[in-house]
Amino acid sequence: MKTIERDGLQYEIVTTPIDTLACVVGASEEIDKVFIPSEIDGIPVKSVSNGAFKHMNSITDVVFDEGVESIQFSAFQFCNSLRSVYLPKTLTSIG
Repeated sequence: MKTIERDGLQYEIVTTPIDTLACVVGASEEIDKVFIPSEIDGIPVKSVSNGAFKHMNSITDVVFDEGVESIQFSAFQFCNSLRSVYLPKTLTSIG
C-alpha cells in the first residue's frame, strides 16, 4: 500500500488484481471545510476510512464528490463543529 497527501488530506492507495482505488485515511492539518474528490491523481476515491477525521473539531462542512461509495464506522465521530454534509448519490454504505 502507498500513502499520498493532497490538499491537506491523506489517502491510502490500494492495488488489487482487478483495480487501484484510493481511501481517505485522515487529514494532515486542521481544516474546516473538507472536500472528498471522486479521484486523486487519476485514481478513483471510493471510501473514507474508519476514524479518518475522529475528534477533528475544526471541521464545519463536508462535501463528497459523486463516485464516493462508502463512509466507514466513526469516520467523523466527535466532530462537534460539523454543521453540514453533502452526500453523493453514489454513496451505498455509511458505517
